[in-house]
Amino acid sequence: MLNGRIPWASNLIAPFLVVTAAASESDVHQTIVVALHSTAPGLDPAPYPKLLALDATGSTTIALRDVKISADSVIATDVHRFVHRVLGRFLLLQGAFCSGLANRSIEEAAANLGAMGDPLRSDLASLAADVAEADDQTVRLAAADVDRHAIDDRELLSLRLRWSELATAAVRLELAATGGRGYLSSSATARRVREAAFLPIQAPTEVLLRWLLSRSA
Repeated sequence: MLNGRIPWASNLIAPFLVVTAAASESDVHQTIVVALHSTAPGLDPAPYPKLLALDATGSTTIALRDVKISADSVIATDVHRFVHRVLGRFLLLQGAFCSGLANRSIEEAAANLGAMGDPLRSDLASLAADVAEADDQTVRLAAADVDRHAIDDRELLSLRLRWSELATAAVRLELAATGGRGYLSSSATARRVREAAFLPIQAPTEVLLRWLLSRSA
């Protein structure tokens, strides 16, 4: 049986799967990773709160009350080994999302620079170079991910944090170049602003990334 609380989870629009880690009450070192369907008895999502720019993420808190675990719902029996195995691909996939967001915002910013946009050109060129460098690093690490021992976790965490910063900076630059049109809620620019707003709290959050990097320094 599982009892507890997941304080923040996303994509909880039925039907959904919840993947979570759990530990034994009697032995915290005895851990599992399980996948639970939204129809599982005892799985109780709270009402969706109103969120700033994040309503579409389907995020809320989940209570687990005597949720039965079947053998086929167990993904792994050691949380730490599981995380180590999936960490590389997980962070690189998130980086790929940030890359798409950053590159598109850079394209849109360049297309919308008018005569008054000249002061932004040097910032745009510098940001584009940084994004290209991060893209190259992502491709290199993705190629090495078949052998996790060839990758330093600190480099992965640093790159994931860097991507969040680059994507946020690119969207802000697009907004500056686009002007008032970017604030139309139906515009593609506004959509990218909402997507970038999610990055600081997307797991692993910016605070967690910085904490992990500080511990490994």
